[in-house]
Amino acid sequence: MPLSDGDRALFAALRDEPSQLRRSLVTAAILTRALRSLGIEPVVVGGTAVSFYTGGTYESLDLDLIMPGLQPAAAVLTDLAFARRGAVFRHPRVPVVVDFPPEPLEGERRLVRTVEVEGVAVRVIGVEDVLLERVFLDEKEGDHRAGDAALAMAVAHWDEIDWDYVRGEAGSAAWGTADALARLVRQAEALRREAQP
Repeated sequence: MPLSDGDRALFAALRDEPSQLRRSLVTAAILTRALRSLGIEPVVVGGTAVSFYTGGTYESLDLDLIMPGLQPAAAVLTDLAFARRGAVFRHPRVPVVVDFPPEPLEGERRLVRTVEVEGVAVRVIGVEDVLLERVFLDEKEGDHRAGDAALAMAVAHWDEIDWDYVRGEAGSAAWGTADALARLVRQAEALRREAQP
């Protein structure tokens, strides 16, 4: 699982990369490439997934990855000179923080998307599950920034979202956000109508 010189150079170049989203996704690609030989496929979740699905309008300061076991990723990040504190890794020169929330993936695995980053297929939690989480944070915890992100995702990804899945999950006891989702859908539909010529 040693890193290639190309991946080392790619990571070092991130020091001057202005886009936090790009820094996070390239870091995820480097990790994915290194861990794939062990059969490990990390999944991008959290704020980086929100940033990805909002086209970078929502910016996250850390890269959250779900994967089985921390040690293989810790070895790769340590090799890149990250400092570790628990499950959080910070780099001293490249503005990237990597965090590993505990498994399992809180979402539907069949909805995980794949995006190509630097020739690597990087897995990102499905927009549906990110949308559900953001609606929940807005409705139940009063995080209106999360609600804005949910609306942006709904508008931008309307045609690819599995709305039956989202509605079913929103109505479940786990989420309990069916009414909030219905309001969001009405707002998204209105914005989509306004955008049509």
